[in-house]
Amino acid sequence: EQDVSTCVGKLHTLAPVLETSCVTGEGMDLLRKMLFSLPKRRRHENKVKRPFEFLVEDVFNVPGVGAVVSGFVNAGELTVGSSCHVYVGPNDDGTFMKTVAKSAHIARINTTYVTSGQSACLAFALNKEMRKKLRRGMVVLKESPTSTREFNAEICVLKGEGTTIRRSY
Repeated sequence: EQDVSTCVGKLHTLAPVLETSCVTGEGMDLLRKMLFSLPKRRRHENKVKRPFEFLVEDVFNVPGVGAVVSGFVNAGELTVGSSCHVYVGPNDDGTFMKTVAKSAHIARINTTYVTSGQSACLAFALNKEMRKKLRRGMVVLKESPTSTREFNAEICVLKGEGTTIRRSY
């Protein structure tokens, strides 16, 4: 048990090997203890207070429902319904479509509430023209966004080999 806590504390330098048996179950208690003591990769509970941000991973057209997107709630929380206005985009021209999030599903179960850290599907009230504009890589935001196509930056290259950096790189 002390070895497990030592290994968890040094995961950045150690690759622990645990001896287990699927037949007798020997070592499974240490494996469980090790897995449950691992740190979380991301702390999405810290992102709940941020503005809603949903990353679109796939787009569907479901008969009888309409436009449905699946993806990941990266930040914030959303309660769906007739008064739930969201912005989907950006489109090719950098604009966002204002629409209503009609319903939500998590693991194929209908829900009215999604929060950061969850994978979900959202159904939108979109006409055919707007539906055609939906694509992977878009975001769904609760607040009205602004987007930009280009910007100026000062870049300082400290060390580089084999690549020539020139204007419009």
